[in-house]
This record gives sequence, C-alpha cells and structure tokens, in this order.
Amino acid sequence: MTNIDPSWVLCELRETLGRLAQDPAAQEEYADSLGTGIDELALEFDAVAPVAPALAARKLISRDQAVAISAVHDKLGQMSGSHNSALWTSEALHVAPEWTEVRRLASLALDLLSDLN
Repeated sequence: MTNIDPSWVLCELRETLGRLAQDPAAQEEYADSLGTGIDELALEFDAVAPVAPALAARKLISRDQAVAISAVHDKLGQMSGSHNSALWTSEALHVAPEWTEVRRLASLALDLLSDLN
C-alpha cells in the first residue's frame, strides 16, 4: 500500500459502497450508464476493498470499519462464479435476497465510514 494514496482509497470505498447501498433502480441505471453489466458494481468495489486490512493496520480506519468492508466483500464473493450467473442480472437486483443483503451490508459499512473526514 506504500504507493497508494489512502485518502483516494477511502474516497473510492465510500463511492463504491454508496453505489452498492443504492436502491436497485439506481444500481441498474448506473450500470447502464457505463454500458456494462451489473457485475461492474462488484468489480469497482473489489478494486479497493482488499486494501481495508492495510488501512486498519495503519490506524487509518478502525477494525470495525475494516470488518464491515470485508463483510460486503465476502458477500459479493459468495455471489460470484458461473453457478451464480442469475444473480448478476437487472432482475436479480430487484428480487434476489442476496442483493438485499449486499445493500444492507454496504449501508452499514458506509455508515461506519461516515465518521472519517
């Protein structure tokens, strides 16, 4: 993490968690605006979430914040794989309980991160 700006990572974590916490229609609109699939929501988060433990080790975020970020990352990981391809559709955003849980976990993590400057 020596070459990564922690303030940029925190900003990206907030932005990507914010998108994961949005209602299904907003998530679908975001993916459509990028011209990508629903999986882009997870891919963007996955680009920064693995850095959370290093941020916690450097006392830039709390252990609770890192755990909350990891919970979102773990849930998305459970949803990955070709056997779960049905979860990565616009319809699934609206009806799958897995996405409801992602939104709940992302909201919790985002709330915890709101304590940071």
